[in-house]
Amino acid sequence: MPVTKIMDVKINYEDEGEGYPILFIHGFTRCLQDWDEQVPILTDKYRVVRYDCRGHGGSESPDDPSQYSQEILVDEALGLIDNLGLNKTNVCGLSMGGNVALNLAINHPDRVNGAIIVSTGSGSEPDDSFIKTFKNLAGILDKGDLETFTGAMMASTLASTLIKLRPDHTELMKERLMSSNPKGLAHTIRGVLLKRNSILDLGDKLKKLDVPSLILVGESDAPCLRPADFMKQHIPNSRLIVMPETGHVVNLERPDDFNREMISFLNEVTV
Repeated sequence: MPVTKIMDVKINYEDEGEGYPILFIHGFTRCLQDWDEQVPILTDKYRVVRYDCRGHGGSESPDDPSQYSQEILVDEALGLIDNLGLNKTNVCGLSMGGNVALNLAINHPDRVNGAIIVSTGSGSEPDDSFIKTFKNLAGILDKGDLETFTGAMMASTLASTLIKLRPDHTELMKERLMSSNPKGLAHTIRGVLLKRNSILDLGDKLKKLDVPSLILVGESDAPCLRPADFMKQHIPNSRLIVMPETGHVVNLERPDDFNREMISFLNEVTV
């Protein structure tokens, strides 16, 4: 896979197809392969770019914890767009990647043609359960204990529906978690997940967002339901789709349904 350097960090990416570009951004603990079921149906019409965020997959994991924040992840996405010579692109992000996609559109609307924001907003509610859970996970990662970390992630609600609907992904999920960089994930938890703004605090910025947006969420993904509705109520040109009997990893749990909605949106906004 090709590698490019962004802010002195080597970033692993894939660049396939021809046509109007779309940039895919994965979620926490995930990687660019998460979009394998989307790429083949796009490359005949779109230039499809996907990458591993710092601390994930084949990209570098900086030692310095100050090199991890949502702002840095947004700059990283913009840096990849610049390095590949893209003037303007569609963008699709899931979970952590959805936050990056949303904030890329907010901060650089001239570079985003349309935004697909998927399963985004975990931790937005004003309670401390999210903080406690991820602080505990970061402590496990500090010890390099990927086995315990993997067990905790596999037992979480983030994975439960995927395991039920796509049992063929269970072993693959375990393998990817066990091959993660614990330092990179711990820094991502503390610098990104625990410090980013709540979606519910972005009302004024969302009202000014003039980028067509598709918001997708699974009906069983409780932490993301209110943030999804909040985005729909505040982003002027937006549409919300709640997928029935679906959890957090929408594009893997219901690839056919996800792909249908994605293609419909891209065909509307891409000229």
